[in-house]
Amino acid sequence: MRWHLRLMLLCTIAAFAAGCSNSDKPSDSSSITNPNFAEDECGGSISDRVWYDTNCNGLQDAGEPGAPGVTVKLFLCADDSQVGERVTDANGNYSFGGFLPNNYYVTFTAPAGYEFSPNLVGDNRLLDSDPDASGKVACFALECDKNIRSVDAGLCEGEEECDSSVGDRVWFDVNCNGIQDKDEPNAPAGLTLTLYTCEGAKVDETTTGANGGYLFDGLEAGSYKICLTVPEGYEITLKDQGANDGLDSDGGANGCTDCFELGECTDRTDKDFGLCEKKGEGGEGCTPGFWRNHLIHWGPTGYTPDMIVNDVFGCELVPAGVTLGQAIDAPQTYGALVFHAIAALLNEAHPDVDYDWSESEIITKACAGDKDSLADSNEDGCTLSGGNTTGGGGSSKRTK
Repeated sequence: MRWHLRLMLLCTIAAFAAGCSNSDKPSDSSSITNPNFAEDECGGSISDRVWYDTNCNGLQDAGEPGAPGVTVKLFLCADDSQVGERVTDANGNYSFGGFLPNNYYVTFTAPAGYEFSPNLVGDNRLLDSDPDASGKVACFALECDKNIRSVDAGLCEGEEECDSSVGDRVWFDVNCNGIQDKDEPNAPAGLTLTLYTCEGAKVDETTTGANGGYLFDGLEAGSYKICLTVPEGYEITLKDQGANDGLDSDGGANGCTDCFELGECTDRTDKDFGLCEKKGEGGEGCTPGFWRNHLIHWGPTGYTPDMIVNDVFGCELVPAGVTLGQAIDAPQTYGALVFHAIAALLNEAHPDVDYDWSESEIITKACAGDKDSLADSNEDGCTLSGGNTTGGGGSSKRTK
């Protein structure tokens, strides 16, 4: 009996010195003083696990590890007041013990780089993940002496968000052939480019750097177009020439590209702009005979003898399949509309011929059957070596 009393006395002294504790009581101070904490045998508990859901299926599969160091908080549903907080242990486990009956909810804080698994998957409450995408679990009732051991949270590796970009280069197309040839210089810094949606809404604006380069970044996936503010004395070169989309010019005569699609997490570096020195006031033109006999001068124009006539003009000027070279060389076409239309295109495209009409005007006149306007301009005088083989000809070199 004396031994028993001595033990009781020792316990009382120890309790007075260190503070008696209920092994079911939460360790955090906010829970100890909370009126929802049970001082009697009617307290309930809430517990379970946070785990790395490696296949992100919302279920605790064999071998999936626990997630340590995750903050878990307990709240009252009635007023959203916090009544407890825990951090998961080395195995991802946590526990709130000794709380009075009430309606509660739990929140989990996902670590950086993770998001919560799909919740409430399957029909086994012990194996599923309970929080929604924000980390909150729906309210539940804690009854007297009840131990809820099914409030789990699965963590998936979050998808890395990434933006898209588009850009490339503005250059001086010295020979105006629409292709970035070796040693052709970059355009200067400070040229303005504007990015629009295909509906015409302005998205962003930038300028060229010292190397003629430019870039629009931080973009969402969508449909866009880019417009270059063309400097005075220049015009956009030929569009979409050659087979290499990385070396051609993408701007039209209005300085804008066609609409293009930009995907998610995509970096496009194929939107280039070539600048040609603007031609003068017209008054020069080499005859169809000149172009027929001087194929060497076709090179700077961007046109080749094997291109299909009807494809180039976009209308039916000759039978299907006839090429530019065949049409301008065939005796039956001499003096015909197509004869002068081909010469007009070559005159307009050559950087050393100051022709009267633009490409679009030539195509419009050709498809409308206006041979006379084109024929007259083709007789204005040829400044290229060899001169005109028919017509008035000319020898004065145009000053650009």
